[in-house]
Amino acid sequence: MRRYITIQAMILTAALAVSNARAFDSCEPGTMAQAGAILVRSRGVEGSLANPANLGLENNGGLKIKLFYFGARAGNNSFDLNDYNRISGDFLDDGEKKALLRAIPASGFRASSSVDAMLLGLSAGRMALTVNLRSAESVCIPKDVFDLALFGNDLDRSYRLAASDMGAAWTVAASTLSFGQPIKAGIFKKLSLGFGLKHLLGINYGKVDGEMGFTTREAGFENTGHIEILSSGENDFDTRRLNMNGSGFAADLGLACQINDRWSFGVSLMNLSNGMTWKKDTRKRSINMKLNEMTLLGDSVTGLFSANEVIDSIDSLGVVFRSRYPGTFNAGIAYEAKYISAELDIKKGFYEGAGSTGRWQLSQGVELRILPFLPMRAGLGIMDNRTIVYSAGSGIRLGFVRVDASALSQGFPGYNSKGVGASLSMGMEFNH
Repeated sequence: MRRYITIQAMILTAALAVSNARAFDSCEPGTMAQAGAILVRSRGVEGSLANPANLGLENNGGLKIKLFYFGARAGNNSFDLNDYNRISGDFLDDGEKKALLRAIPASGFRASSSVDAMLLGLSAGRMALTVNLRSAESVCIPKDVFDLALFGNDLDRSYRLAASDMGAAWTVAASTLSFGQPIKAGIFKKLSLGFGLKHLLGINYGKVDGEMGFTTREAGFENTGHIEILSSGENDFDTRRLNMNGSGFAADLGLACQINDRWSFGVSLMNLSNGMTWKKDTRKRSINMKLNEMTLLGDSVTGLFSANEVIDSIDSLGVVFRSRYPGTFNAGIAYEAKYISAELDIKKGFYEGAGSTGRWQLSQGVELRILPFLPMRAGLGIMDNRTIVYSAGSGIRLGFVRVDASALSQGFPGYNSKGVGASLSMGMEFNH
C-alpha cells in the first residue's frame, strides 16, 4: 500500500508539475496563441519582444501602450492526466508499471514552468521601452528513480538517483530599450535593422548539480554522491519586499525584411549576454555522501533517507558567482493578406536549463481577421519528437482599447495534455 501511494503521488505531481525545456517565449497573448510564431508579423511593444528590427518598418504604427500582461505555462515530457487516471483507485500490475516506465525517455523525467508579466510596455515610432518580470524553473529526475518506485531495487544493480542538471530556478526583472532603423535596399520593398539593450536585475536564483547513486548488495547497499547547490535571494520571499541580488546586461539584434506586399521574413538574436552576476544573499552548499554496505530498511530506496550517517555538508556564505541568461536564435517567414496572415518560425536556445533548450523548435501561427474587431488566432509548435504544442486565442478591439487572451496545451488538449498555459493582456493603440 505504501508503494502504491508513493507511485500515485509521483505520477500526479509529474502530470501537473512544473515542460520539456524550451527557449523562453514571451507569454504575451498574441505570441502564446500562435505557439510563438510572431517573429515577423509583430509590431510595436510585441515586436520589440520578438525582433527589434520590426520597429523600423513603415507599418509599425503610432503610439502603443501595453497596460499589462500576465502569462504562465507548465508541463513535463513524460506523463499526462491519463497516466494518473489509469492508476487512481487501483493497484498496478506489471504491464501498467512497464507502460508508465516507457513513458519516460532515457534522459529522464524533465519538467519546467515559466511566468512572464509585463510591468510596463510603451512604443512610439521606432522606439520601445518594456519592463518584464520573468521567472523559470526546471527539474530533472533520472528514470532509475521511477524504476525504484515501481519495481523496487534489484540485487547487484546500480541505480542513478540524481542527474547532473537536477534543477534550476531564477526570477529576473528585464528593462529593455529597443530601436529599429530602416535602411535602403533596392531588391526589397522594406528593410530594417534593430537593436535592444537590456538591464537585468536578479531577484533570486538557485541551481542544483551533482551525481548520486547506490548499488544493492546482499548485506545492504553502497551509496556515493556529490551535490552542489548555488543560491541567491533564497530568503526574499519570507519578507514583504524583494531585494535585487544579481545584475547583468543583454542585447537584442534583429533584421526585418518585406519582400513584397505579401511576403516578409526576419531574423533575431535575443538576450545575447555574458550572464548575470549574483552578489547578495548568496550561498554555496557542497554535500558529499559515501556509505558502504548499509543495511536496507525495506525493499526500496526508503533506507537511504532513514540513515543517520549519510551526509558531510559544507556551507559557504557570501560567494560571488555567475549564471547564464537564456538567449535564442530566431528566424521566420510570413504571409500577410487582408483577412488572414500566417507565419512559420524556427528557434534554438544556446544551452539546456531553466527557460532554455539547445534543441531546434518549429512553430506555425495563423491569425484570421474576418471581423476586424475580433481577431482569431491559432498555433502549432513542435518542441521535440515527443511533444506537440497546440494553442489558440482571440482579442477584442474596441476603439483604441485592446484586450487579448490565449491558452495552450502540450499534447492534444484534455487528458492527453502534458502541460498547459494561459495569458491575458490589456492595452491601448493610437495609430497615426
